[in-house]
Amino acid sequence: MSNRRIWQDILESSPGIAEKMALVAFDVDSFKDPEDALSQRAAAAKTRRQRKMYADLLEDWEGRNFESLVQELAKNTGADPAQIRDKNTRTPEQQQALMELSAKRQFDRLDAYHNSAYRQALRLLDGEKSSINQPPVEDEYSTRETAVIYFFATHPETQPSSLVSLTEQQQAELREVFKKYERFLSAYQAGSKTPAQYIEALKAFITENNPVEAERIIENLSAVIPEMHVIPNNKLTNVLTRIPGSAIASGRKVDIEVSSKGAKKTVKSNVMLQYEGSNVELVGRRPITEFDRSVYNAVTSLYVYGDQGHVYTPAQIFRAMVNADETENPSPQQIAAVEDSIDKMRFTRAYIDCTEELKARRATYNSKQINRGQVDTYLLTAYKVSVQAGGHTVTAYEVVRPPILYEYSSAVRQVLTLPASMLEIKLLDDGGGTTSRSLPMTEQRIIIRDYLLRRIEGMKGENGLSNTTIALYSYEKNGEKHPGLFARIGKENGDKKELRRIRTDAEKMLDYWKSVNFIADYQIEQERNGKITGYKIILPAEEET
Repeated sequence: MSNRRIWQDILESSPGIAEKMALVAFDVDSFKDPEDALSQRAAAAKTRRQRKMYADLLEDWEGRNFESLVQELAKNTGADPAQIRDKNTRTPEQQQALMELSAKRQFDRLDAYHNSAYRQALRLLDGEKSSINQPPVEDEYSTRETAVIYFFATHPETQPSSLVSLTEQQQAELREVFKKYERFLSAYQAGSKTPAQYIEALKAFITENNPVEAERIIENLSAVIPEMHVIPNNKLTNVLTRIPGSAIASGRKVDIEVSSKGAKKTVKSNVMLQYEGSNVELVGRRPITEFDRSVYNAVTSLYVYGDQGHVYTPAQIFRAMVNADETENPSPQQIAAVEDSIDKMRFTRAYIDCTEELKARRATYNSKQINRGQVDTYLLTAYKVSVQAGGHTVTAYEVVRPPILYEYSSAVRQVLTLPASMLEIKLLDDGGGTTSRSLPMTEQRIIIRDYLLRRIEGMKGENGLSNTTIALYSYEKNGEKHPGLFARIGKENGDKKELRRIRTDAEKMLDYWKSVNFIADYQIEQERNGKITGYKIILPAEEET
């Protein structure tokens, strides 16, 4: 079997593009300097098994390399190989000759390396302009090197260390790969990043540009709707929707007071949101909205209580938002709204410094007090996948790490969890009994429902809110403005018909929750002139604080 065929079989047996790229990089590095390539991988190995494997390979290579040097010197001089091999009988002249032979081999290897297909590919891209800031660490691969490694990983017919010339077609394909990768990286990164973030971007590029990889991920899709719904509910999370688009556009830090009520010392966290994606157009750098938060909660619930493959379509995310099964198909408008929201959050960088809050709450990690808490990531770290299946394009998102707002809220122990069945609002009959019909969930109704749920669930438990009234209008308390339900929907100044429609929807929800004992009852609060201002919630006896 030819070396070309062996290489092709090895590469094609690897499960994914990332694994193939690792093989390409090793082929190139070991061709240039086998000892260095094996030593580096042994040092970087994450498990004892991997370290032993590379250490054994290194020892084997050193033994075989030394033996071949001995045999070559013996052949050149007519000396006994056993005499040369034994350091006690080897002469100083033979030792010097072995070193010179080793150096010559290294020079010959470097000459061959510079004529390899890999170096040809790099020279081809030298004339291509790059607008990307290169990795801050010298040993990290540049965008050109990454593009070349990716090219060989997707072209198994050519081994990068082989001394063959790239065809004109391969050269054209390589240029196109480089340009596509640069465009993707510019949109994904929008600036210099850490080596780890370069790797994240590369994984996203691989997923988005390889149907086979995408299909492999799509296979993990599950229609499981979580039985529990998760709501990150700390002060910082609650005010994210009030950070204006201008602050997101400028990357301005916002201080948020997170002190507990009655605390002697004021405790603040600061947060900065900055949109960093140029391939998703957000007119005016739109702020994070209440609807975005509802989408975020659904993704979080799927991540925590759904399928552990962590791959979801926009339709599945919407179903999780309304507790619907796979027989219910969201409208194209609903799917587009979810997709737009997720894309916005995928490219919204979040910097959170919650050091003081974690200290104040005595948060621990592995039973040790946390003394510093800073996070710099995206609101949602997810790869977007699009594949053709059965004549249709399927879009999905692979969520690659726990949503940051959930992680943060968990650290300060401020996560609300409630039965997902409360998301589906059943309509009642004239006798107050539940029917099989559900209240259709529009974007506005989702915002109303989620705000009511957040407030009601926050009233429960030992540390529940003492104020059990849900205000319809915004109000000020202790010098701080609190938006009411109308403001949450953007209808603070709506006409009477609009406001009446919102109240009607809210009351249908409260009536349903009363019928299933999620709340015991509610009272409509109004001023003397009859103006309805809010709802006082009465909790079931076992839930009262």
